Amino acid sequence: MRGYFHQLLIFLGGLALLGLAAGAVRSQPAAQPLPIGVLLERGAEGDRATQLAVQQINAAGGLLGPGGERYELQLVYPRNAPTRPEDIPTALEDLRAQGARAILGPGENLLAFPNLEPLARAGVPVLTLATADTLTDLDVTNNIMRMQAAEGFHSRAAADFLTSTLGTQRIAIVQTEVEATEAVIAFETALAERGLAPLVKLQATDAASLAEQLPQLNAANPGCHCLLGRAPEMLSVLDSQQQVGWRGVFYYRDAQAAILSGALPPAQVTGMLGTAGWVYSTPNRLSQQFLAQYVAAYGQIPGTDAAAAYDAIFTLTGQVRLVGPEMPQLYESLRAVQTLNTVQGQLNPGGVYQWRFLAPGGGVPGGAPRQPGPAGGLSG
Repeated sequence: MRGYFHQLLIFLGGLALLGLAAGAVRSQPAAQPLPIGVLLERGAEGDRATQLAVQQINAAGGLLGPGGERYELQLVYPRNAPTRPEDIPTALEDLRAQGARAILGPGENLLAFPNLEPLARAGVPVLTLATADTLTDLDVTNNIMRMQAAEGFHSRAAADFLTSTLGTQRIAIVQTEVEATEAVIAFETALAERGLAPLVKLQATDAASLAEQLPQLNAANPGCHCLLGRAPEMLSVLDSQQQVGWRGVFYYRDAQAAILSGALPPAQVTGMLGTAGWVYSTPNRLSQQFLAQYVAAYGQIPGTDAAAAYDAIFTLTGQVRLVGPEMPQLYESLRAVQTLNTVQGQLNPGGVYQWRFLAPGGGVPGGAPRQPGPAGGLSG
């Protein structure tokens, strides 16, 4: 009998503990959806990295707000993916209708810059992967936040490395698309600061025009070609110079992205230089963790857009933990962000949205020599 009561007491005690545990579970706040609008191309590396970050955060229990509220992240997309600049205003309206508390994107200057006004007046923070300096320089609302290195940093880093480190003086510039104008101006400015000017400058927006101007390039025989534009035109310039026996330095701004996308065969561009705000060889711990997780999830090496999108999600959600997802508190908190350690390196504010990546980049894959990435930065 004594044993029976002993067992009964143990059983009742167990029920009491279960009751306490059930009460603890019931006291957990239900997760509220926190929609984040996405203006990135579906399935592109930036979109994939965004999904990876969201999956990781939700798998860890979501977000706890400052008052103990629990949030589960949801990615929302416009019904019609924007592929042209004129699609962005409608896409923004669609995301607002779905309750987006912040917007990630657009991912390229071609879509972002023509829509400076609607992005600036979006009503929620816009974290863009676009690199145009003027996109944020002209945003009087300070609502557009650049999540990767501004274009001017790429141009200045390239000019510094080519002239100071390599000692190159005779530099030719080849521009093959209108969107590269800002980068060309920044590069020329950086050369002028060093007492140099381009030996020759070609500006061609189509293959025929480029072919007509290539003899000028051959005659000038520069020590370095700086090409800003599309990969096919870059290859035609490279082929032309190799055929006349040119043996100099070839700098292509988007070398890493073109190689990773398959637009450039690594064997053909060995030795080419490029700049990037992040490369997969970046040695910081967060970068290496992200690289391993992205490759495990998608079986591909991530590029700069992936790192920037991943950082954007964690930067945004870090402020949600502090102040919640409501405006204007979220906006003000993002403006006041202090030093952050991210996949791309350490971010330090140098004023409102004047954030600098302090960690160096690396080389482009495919046997190209290691070289510094841009100082980089976010600005708005």
